Amino acid sequence: MISAADREGAYVIDGLMHNNEVKSDIHSTDTHGYTEAVFGLTHLLGFSFAPRIKGIHKQTLYIFKPKNQAGESWAFRPDKTINESVIRGNWHDLLRLVCTIKLKENTASDIFRRLNSYSRQHARDQTLKAFGQVIKSLFILRYIDELALRQAIEKQLNKVELAKRFTRAVAVGNPREFSQAEKEEQEVAEA
Repeated sequence: MISAADREGAYVIDGLMHNNEVKSDIHSTDTHGYTEAVFGLTHLLGFSFAPRIKGIHKQTLYIFKPKNQAGESWAFRPDKTINESVIRGNWHDLLRLVCTIKLKENTASDIFRRLNSYSRQHARDQTLKAFGQVIKSLFILRYIDELALRQAIEKQLNKVELAKRFTRAVAVGNPREFSQAEKEEQEVAEA
């Protein structure tokens, strides 16, 4: 059971980590499926995370050096700076967190749930978000610059939408689900 308040990104990571059949080289979600922490964690886990972000031109871009030293001729100027000190200070803890997920000792959704339950923002959560700001900024620049990337994201998300539309077309009743438990009974009902 997933809470409606949760972002789906942590559960997407769980699915990618525990799927032994299909290995994904790029994973896309819609706007509601990403956070900066998810960008950072998927990068560290070796997944290419490529969400379709609504209003991408309104997204915050981050840079390592202060704004006043940034290049004046940039088409897209970064809005904020990365908190390097929090990344450097907690890098080893972040790598331990990634190893915990890689070794399947704990799931990403459990870790995110635990980090979000603290009354103040936890240092690992701050580190993950700060690192994710770097990855998100790089992704946004690639997304704007590369037509092929935008098309690949749309193609992948269209497959999901078409599958949902197909399910609605062939399933009956409300909610649209099969009432038969056995595969043979489902095939009879489909026929």
